[in-house]
Amino acid sequence: MNRTNRTNSSKKIFWGALAALFLALILFNGPIGHFLSKPVMAVGRPFLTMSDSLKNWWQGNLFLIEKKENLENENKLLRKEIEEMKIKTALLGAEGKDDKKTRSFLPKKSEQKYLSAPILVRPPQSPYDTLLVDAGSKDGVKEGMRATAYGDVFLGYVSEVFGRTSKITLVSFFKKETNIMLASSSISAIAVGRGGGNFEIILPRSLKVLPGEAVLTLGREPMLMGIVEKILANFSDPFQKILFRLPVNIQELKYVILKY
Repeated sequence: MNRTNRTNSSKKIFWGALAALFLALILFNGPIGHFLSKPVMAVGRPFLTMSDSLKNWWQGNLFLIEKKENLENENKLLRKEIEEMKIKTALLGAEGKDDKKTRSFLPKKSEQKYLSAPILVRPPQSPYDTLLVDAGSKDGVKEGMRATAYGDVFLGYVSEVFGRTSKITLVSFFKKETNIMLASSSISAIAVGRGGGNFEIILPRSLKVLPGEAVLTLGREPMLMGIVEKILANFSDPFQKILFRLPVNIQELKYVILKY
């Protein structure tokens, strides 16, 4: 046996003996344990201290990780509740209008059927303003069906249908045009998609538009499409630009409702 092998064997014997001593100290509380306690503790105290420190560090980090996850879940739930509250407030505000024209455009209860489709892929994994959902032709999905959030918020249309999945193009797709009505002012206009869930409307500056107005789709069953966030107007420009966005967070939306 050469010197290197003898050295490795000596190290193995040393660490094996040290492990045996610790085991004896832990398992036996008799005379041997008491006899060995002083030398073993003298050698092993740094290891025991390090082990205890590592244990405390690990438990502390586990606690912080769990606390962070709980806070993130609570924040997501809170954001969802805020979104739903904004939607309800916008619809209630529109319902509160006295003019018959506005009331005629509000969502009405319908007998038509709905299909719930979980979202599989969303931006940035999919092209912007498109979704892939877990429902297809075998589930009864047809091209042109309307996709909604919570049943009241218009998101877009089914643009492609496969066997078990479908592609949805959001109404905010770049340069896509949608006929809308501003609920409070009863102004009809065209909303143009800017991408990323954003829209713009161009109107004469003489028409009064208010921030916070609900933007509704036109048609036999109007739905909420957004809430006016910003109005850009310049005295030298005869037109004004109204900006709004989808009232839901696509990144946190779990499923869509498809309307037949």
